[in-house]
Order: sequence, then structure tokens, then C-alpha cells
Amino acid sequence: MITFGICLIYYGIALFLYQANGWLTAGRWTPFPVLRAWEAFFGIPHIAPGPFQPLALWFLNWPLSLALLFGGVVVLGLVFACQRLREVRRRRARRRWIEEQCTAMGYRPWAVPALLREIDREMIAEAQARKERGL
Repeated sequence: MITFGICLIYYGIALFLYQANGWLTAGRWTPFPVLRAWEAFFGIPHIAPGPFQPLALWFLNWPLSLALLFGGVVVLGLVFACQRLREVRRRRARRRWIEEQCTAMGYRPWAVPALLREIDREMIAEAQARKERGL
């Protein structure tokens, strides 16, 4: 999904540059091979200096470019939001499991939060040590 979102953004930018290039150079030169392929695939001719052709491409390309950019940003936002939500749920489930284990081992309920803080500190220290070792 991340690749899909990045592709949407890439093609949105490419289409935007195609349109800007068409307006600036009247379509005589396109710097990106992907834009040449875009032209060939969709049969879009180079923008001639005629009165209506640039206007027609304006209505085609600008909204499509913005839709691709917006779609890519939305897809990436959803992917990262889902990853964050999954991480939060996993952390809550682990915390709940540790609380149950502590209660089963005979710790008083009021002592569990302090024990959890100590376990969290140990886990953070282990993660930092792994990161420093490059694992």
C-alpha cells in the first residue's frame, strides 16, 4: 500500500510537470521519459500553439494531477494511521497481559503500575542496546 501511495503521488507530480511543461514550452520538449510514455499510451499529442488544445488539456490534466496527489496522500495517511493503531492495540494487549500475570503472581493491584513502569524501563533499555549494537 505504501508503494501504491507513492506511485499515486509520483504520477500526480509527473502529470503536473507534464502540464506545466506544455504551457511553458508549447509541448515541444518533455524532460521525463515517463511523460513521453504517458503521451504515447493515451495518444495525447504535443500541445500545439492552437487556441483550444491547451485549454482541453488544462481541464484534463490539472484535476487529474490533483486527484492523484490527493489520493496518494490519503493512501499513505491511512497506511500510517493503521500501523499506529495496530501498534497501540498491541501495546495495550501486552500491558493487560502483564497486569493479569502480576495479579496472578500475587502482587497487589496498587503495586502493578509501578512494576509496569519498571518493566517498561527495562524494555526501553533493551531496545536501545539492540539499536546500538545494530541488531
